[in-house]
Amino acid sequence: MPYPSQLADRINIRVPDGLRERLKEAGALSGRSMNSEIVARLEQSFDAPRTLDPAIARVLEDHINREVAERLVAIARKIGDENGQA
Repeated sequence: MPYPSQLADRINIRVPDGLRERLKEAGALSGRSMNSEIVARLEQSFDAPRTLDPAIARVLEDHINREVAERLVAIARKIGDENGQA
């Protein structure tokens, strides 16, 4: 009877120099095999919440604030024009 690990899907990947050793060491520190460490890190990457880089978030916030301010000014002008105000 085969072990569960023998029934698992297999993939072959190429990694940059030094990464294999880093994964092996990280696995040892976590009490996992190198394979288990890779699987845990991959699963974690899919479960991690997606966050924006703070710099990008500030640029988007500034843009949105400018757009909202411009639209509010346009609305105020339109209301003023409709009421006969200049």
